Amino acid sequence: PVAPPTLGMTKATPSLRIFAGSSVNTYDREELATVDTQQSWVGGGATYSFTLLSTPSLQGWQTHMFLIPTNFAGNAMYGNEYIDYQASNSLWLQISGSTNGQFTANISWKTNLPNANPDQVAINITNSTAAGTWTVAFSDASHGTLTAPGASPVAFTINDPDVATHFANPMVAIFGIQPQSAAYYGAYNDYANIHISGVA
Repeated sequence: PVAPPTLGMTKATPSLRIFAGSSVNTYDREELATVDTQQSWVGGGATYSFTLLSTPSLQGWQTHMFLIPTNFAGNAMYGNEYIDYQASNSLWLQISGSTNGQFTANISWKTNLPNANPDQVAINITNSTAAGTWTVAFSDASHGTLTAPGASPVAFTINDPDVATHFANPMVAIFGIQPQSAAYYGAYNDYANIHISGVA
């Protein structure tokens, strides 16, 4: 006789799943932004971290964190998925996937450069996984470390003599994804947590 079906229960893992959108524009971003605009590291020893339970290993798939001073945004901060590009000042953490299972990450920044991607790269690293905790920690206005999952902290410097002015509060922190290809619509990241501490 055929054995009767069985049911079981598995404990759910709390997470936030962010899906890539389905627009004709492959540069669409799906993101969360802080409501509190006091997210600057300047004047404090801020740490920004998030833990990914999963992320696709797709060529060009981008997971990101943007730190954008609202004084330099010039456009509506909320409901504007391109504010990172449009703002004249911003700092980015970009994590990009590849087909060989490696992930690259960089911290880059720009000042006085609206409608453009960052033109200054503070650090660029490679890591074997994107799953786990990513941490950007600042020791002062110009110096910090980037820690990838399973890796040691790597130091970086923001070589901007006016960093304390260019990246002061009010600032918004934005976390999300950018698929970079229509073929990736429906793919997603699972976030276990997003954490900010020590901001000014």
